[in-house]
Amino acid sequence: MNFAGAARPLHQDGLAAAAAHAGVDPAVLWSVIVVETAGCGFLPDRRPAILFERHVFSRRTGSRFDASHPEISGPPGGYGPSGAPQFMRLEAAVACDRRAALESASWGLGQIMGFNAAPAGFADVEAMVAQMMQGENEQILAMASFMRASGMHTALQRRDWSGFARRYNGPGFAANRYDEKLAAAHTRAADGGLPNLTIRGVQLLLSYHGFNPGKIDGLVGDRTRAAIAAFTAANGLPDMSASYHDLHAALLERLPRAADAPRAGAPPPTAARVAAPDLRLAQSLLAYLGGNPGPVDGKPGPRTRAAIAEFQKAQGVPATGQADADLLAALEAETRRRFGQNRSADIRLVQQLLALRGFDTGGIDGLVGPKTTAALAAFARSRRGVAAVATDPKMLDALFLGD
Repeated sequence: MNFAGAARPLHQDGLAAAAAHAGVDPAVLWSVIVVETAGCGFLPDRRPAILFERHVFSRRTGSRFDASHPEISGPPGGYGPSGAPQFMRLEAAVACDRRAALESASWGLGQIMGFNAAPAGFADVEAMVAQMMQGENEQILAMASFMRASGMHTALQRRDWSGFARRYNGPGFAANRYDEKLAAAHTRAADGGLPNLTIRGVQLLLSYHGFNPGKIDGLVGDRTRAAIAAFTAANGLPDMSASYHDLHAALLERLPRAADAPRAGAPPPTAARVAAPDLRLAQSLLAYLGGNPGPVDGKPGPRTRAAIAEFQKAQGVPATGQADADLLAALEAETRRRFGQNRSADIRLVQQLLALRGFDTGGIDGLVGPKTTAALAAFARSRRGVAAVATDPKMLDALFLGD
């Protein structure tokens, strides 16, 4: 049984989309990744990181296999070695009861339990596993969806580290100082910036090629440099350490394509979209970027589908005409790139986004009148550190983050 998929590394747009869905700054979400997760969503064989929990399997199968399969069904504990051995345990459980087995493992970067597929944004556990195989962008968005569904995101929005840790780690969180670790991780991310996700992607891709870069952390240490040198030498490539984007592309180009398809029998990725974005936001951004999606009404009519397909084609991705998290991340990235080139258009967009958030701007006219000024001020008061200036890129970022 093969659970290997495309296993795409985390991308900046994926992190931004997940942070926006949770309504937090990317530095806040990154703090959770650093403290609360394994830090990497895939094994070197391109299967998602998992932990199979036999007590969950026992509970979900009514203890039917406790006597015959004590290694995979029984009391808490007995997890066994991490990494690939976990799939041996999972596959033994799948042979007994597939659905219960998949529901009894935690999956990916956020280690979301399979039985939490619905709050993580999926139709069922099969759909969840299919997406977990595809990439860390999908994994982290599922993590954000789960936090929203459980209400944990509100503590993160307030940067209430104790409140979040109590929900995420349980009442004994203080014994392991999870709240202090989260606060410290956030300070590092906010002051020093997020790690270079291109370098982190290089590290993960190197591991897929059989080279050991050390910890997948976006930092170039001796082991990462040695792995890069070994990869370039093995493939007859020149020194690429000066351009990690080129190295990233070379690593992707040389990966076997067979692992890109989901496991046989799994539903296609389109059946497992997570956290569908507010279509009104997509329509607003399409219009700002020169598309013609029709009215901003949240309805997927033919004009909206055509505008989405046109944008997707320009981005070099399949033109499905469907709105999903990948589309929203790409729209936000392109909007950030163009913001500041046309003052009137920028103000109209900000007015539109304020209106979507429930603030009355008095109309979408590209003019900063009294009502727009009041709306900007009211919104800025709800977002610490944001100036009430329509053309400030930080205002745009804050509006993208949502509630």
